[in-house]
Amino acid sequence: MRIRARGVTAMMFAVLAFAALADAPAAVQQAPRLRSSVQMLEVDVRVFDRDGRFVYDLTAGDFEILEDDTRQRLEVMYLVGARPGAGATASPAPNVRVVPRAPQTWIFVFDDQHLEPNGFDRAKRSLQAFLSDRFRPGDFGGIVMRDRMVNNRISTVRSDLMAALDKVKMPNAARSRLADEAEARQTGGAGEAGAMMREQLTRRTDDERMRAARASVETLDELANGLTRVAGPKTIVLFSDGFGLGKLEGTLRTAVGRMNRAGARVYAVDTRGLAGAPADTINSLAVDTGGLVIFNENNIGRALDVIAADTGVYYVLGYQPANTRYDGKYRRIDVRVQRPDVRVRARKGYLAIDVSRMRPRRE
Repeated sequence: MRIRARGVTAMMFAVLAFAALADAPAAVQQAPRLRSSVQMLEVDVRVFDRDGRFVYDLTAGDFEILEDDTRQRLEVMYLVGARPGAGATASPAPNVRVVPRAPQTWIFVFDDQHLEPNGFDRAKRSLQAFLSDRFRPGDFGGIVMRDRMVNNRISTVRSDLMAALDKVKMPNAARSRLADEAEARQTGGAGEAGAMMREQLTRRTDDERMRAARASVETLDELANGLTRVAGPKTIVLFSDGFGLGKLEGTLRTAVGRMNRAGARVYAVDTRGLAGAPADTINSLAVDTGGLVIFNENNIGRALDVIAADTGVYYVLGYQPANTRYDGKYRRIDVRVQRPDVRVRARKGYLAIDVSRMRPRRE
């Protein structure tokens, strides 16, 4: 199945494609649906034991969910995914509904503003292998590069995605910015004139870093806006070296809030390889949306395997927020499990916006 978007600005390609997907035939929108609406907020939750194994035998009574420190009434709870395999410590509780994993939407984002050649090449090769071998029938996929959906399309057709990926070329923005930074450090002599020249060049490169960071965050914000009307699980895989935010903390928080309102998770893959801790920005995007940041990893194919496994099994908790005012503010979510020695991962909050106000903006 292919969905196109034509005759729109670059930043709107993905948004209109997602809007079209919302009207796709019901056959590709199988239950369960992770709704994000004014009536019901559903949160997918992953719970692991101290050895990192998924905990299968939880019941509704084991969970507690708070919004802005106020306990919410849990109305929906079920387990999504395959039955536990070898190495599992328990089976699902008898009174817990278990449903198969629904088709999901995968969006692979190449952060062209913050990718260097080595990381880009490894990410592209690994994604080619992933799409060829592990992209599941019925799932939707799309590839974003330079603020647009490649081929203006998301599709369930593997060959479409492979063709789109083939068009993704090495971005030059990060490389050019690094060259400018090196020039700023070296230009001029030891005197006052040289110092002034370096100061001006440094100010220019600082402005360029801010522009690049803003472009990356705005791309993700547009994706979140479009994903609001898309049914089913939504996974955004972000390939990036990471970046600083400067004065854009509020913009990032808004983008994260929109992602959470849309029920989308970000899995950030630090493409620098064995480079230590990730940038705070990609860590926040992943952690605050309930996803993962994978870093200090040269094998990006292995990172994609981790993401695929993580999206394959989870609990869904549903509640109607006690605070019914949709005032646009960010609301914190805290999911707790009344069992010792477990680790809980879920999104950290959402923007209290009526879904009808988050539909694609037409320009």
